[in-house]
Amino acid sequence: MAISTMITLFGTMFVLAIIPSPSVFAVVARSIASGFIHGAITTAGIVAGDFIFLLLAILGLWTIAETNALFLVKYLGSAYLIYLGIVTWRAKPRQQEIKGIKDVSWLSNFICGLLITLSDPKAKCLCKINYKLFSKACQYLFNLCN
Repeated sequence: MAISTMITLFGTMFVLAIIPSPSVFAVVARSIASGFIHGAITTAGIVAGDFIFLLLAILGLWTIAETNALFLVKYLGSAYLIYLGIVTWRAKPRQQEIKGIKDVSWLSNFICGLLITLSDPKAKCLCKINYKLFSKACQYLFNLCN
């Protein structure tokens, strides 16, 4: 890997690491509302989501790239984002009353962290960067073995 690529990768990872994401706010909110243990369980869910992202990036995107189905994923993703934008734009604001803090289970905290990570754009961006890094490293090792 060239030094310029390594510097670019480091800079990008550093900037993304210092920007707080929704998962940071979820852990802080759970910790303040329910205590340290609930925040730690939420963090475990976030880590599980990160592992799922890496697994999907390494296995899924590689398969999609091999079968030339990338254009289908690209256009379906674009259509879905346009649909979400239209629905959000046309939605009317609603007011909701807060009734109080509920005691939540550990499973609820774990699933909260998992779902937040799976829907977090920052996590997706980090996963994409890691995929590119891992795919180049795997290709380099494969070329060494042959």
